[in-house]
Amino acid sequence: MSRRRFFSPFDELFQLENEVSDIFRTYHSQFNNGANRLPVNVWEDENAYRIMAEMPGFDIEDINIEATSQYVDISANRDNLDDGDEQKLLIQEIPAGVYQRRINFDKPVDTSSARTLLRKGVLNIILPKTAKSRTVKLTPEVIEN
Repeated sequence: MSRRRFFSPFDELFQLENEVSDIFRTYHSQFNNGANRLPVNVWEDENAYRIMAEMPGFDIEDINIEATSQYVDISANRDNLDDGDEQKLLIQEIPAGVYQRRINFDKPVDTSSARTLLRKGVLNIILPKTAKSRTVKLTPEVIEN
């Protein structure tokens, strides 16, 4: 005797939710060069900027931080989490691939004094502000007709 499966409107809703999520994930990756956006918090006080970025599951060698006096770029790569078995993946909510974020600063920072710490999957970056401004005044050249 076979079991009869009863109709559930929720099955169709869950399927629709997964399809819409896939569409938005594809749309997002097309306009962000395929990169996922890192969630960050940024604080500023009179002496420094402090950045906190969630980086759970990333190894230290997978994280790249590049800073200039005007911005910092944070990027990381997470390999596909597939264990290689012949199992069918039912739900994938942990995206693999490149994660990146650029944070721009209103005031120049001293990159040589920057400090970073990765602890329990949270990256903290402290970038002291500097009085040295890299702004240069340009004088237009006079050309006579």
